[in-house]
Amino acid sequence: MIGRLVWCLVPLWCLLCSAVVSPTKVNLQEARVTGVYRKTLDRAYDRLVMWCVVNNWSRPDEIIHDFDTLNKMLSTHVQYLYDEKFGVSAGRLALLSVQNKYRHTKSQLHYAWDAVKSWEMLAPVSLRVPMPFLVMRAIFSYAMLRGFNSYGADARDWICFGIGVFLSFTGLLRPGEFCTLTAGKCAAPGSSLHSLRDKVMMTIVNGKNRRVFGRIQIAISEHDVVARWMTWLLAGMHPDARIFTGGAAKFRSLMKLACKALNITHLKFSPASLRAGGATFFFSEGVELGKIKYRGRWAALRTLEHYVQEAAAALVLVRLEPEILTIIEQLVEFGSVFDAPPQAPWSLFFSRARQLNPRRRRHGHRSIALGGALGRTSRL
Repeated sequence: MIGRLVWCLVPLWCLLCSAVVSPTKVNLQEARVTGVYRKTLDRAYDRLVMWCVVNNWSRPDEIIHDFDTLNKMLSTHVQYLYDEKFGVSAGRLALLSVQNKYRHTKSQLHYAWDAVKSWEMLAPVSLRVPMPFLVMRAIFSYAMLRGFNSYGADARDWICFGIGVFLSFTGLLRPGEFCTLTAGKCAAPGSSLHSLRDKVMMTIVNGKNRRVFGRIQIAISEHDVVARWMTWLLAGMHPDARIFTGGAAKFRSLMKLACKALNITHLKFSPASLRAGGATFFFSEGVELGKIKYRGRWAALRTLEHYVQEAAAALVLVRLEPEILTIIEQLVEFGSVFDAPPQAPWSLFFSRARQLNPRRRRHGHRSIALGGALGRTSRL
């Protein structure tokens, strides 16, 4: 009986050792890009190969050293994507997928890239719609009204969404950056360890432009309202708990509901409008572009200049009916009661007992599963 128990435990012991001791093998070449982006490039490459087979063109791997033929094939494929009403990003991804797979082609595809540049010039201009400061304050006030008149998860989601709207606007955050932010990656004035005043500092890990600014980046929000609310929200939070639960999809959903309630859906605001609106607001307030570039972590000043120009041009086109504008102004005026959080802690309004960082939750499930296996084995 004991021998049987020992032989049953041996495979489980090997599994535990391999999971804890053995390091995970990493392909450094594949790690150059994120897993999601790699899958996007792979799909674009597979579509290119399928098109080559159907249209009797040599596959990229067969002509990888014949740059004239490769350029001609790729430019023809870009023309096909244009004729079939694909987005211009499909053409870019087709070329980038080849360059990513065969690095030596990067400087040899000028002819094919000319077709993509021509497509970009013909494509209709799509301007980002920046959110005006007044509309942002109205959405913040609406979210707080919904949150403090709700219970449980609804209260948590609306309150954290409202804080996220204000924080993303003033901190120039990308939509996904706030949704993955955890309490341990934020520093607010309430922390005795940080000499902050009306500022919130956030650590962004693996940001979009990590090749320029590094894997660890800092975002800063300078606004007294945001600082007070973040101090209130971070007090007593588990360091690994996300500030907003539900991810980017949930954030978009609440944004749509708020815009619908304010009757401004026709303006097509999205979570990305917060970053564009914040940059345009600071520019109109006379903040130097260099400071906006640093705060928003743009790779180049020229990129920011184009960004602000487009956003400002789109802002000019934003129009509201007088009655809607009156309602928004009244809501913002009434919402001034939310310039400071309540004296009571957030734990009296909602709970985070079941909320942990997804990675920790997966580890917990794995430990439970292994514990259950040990329990079943011990009964043999």
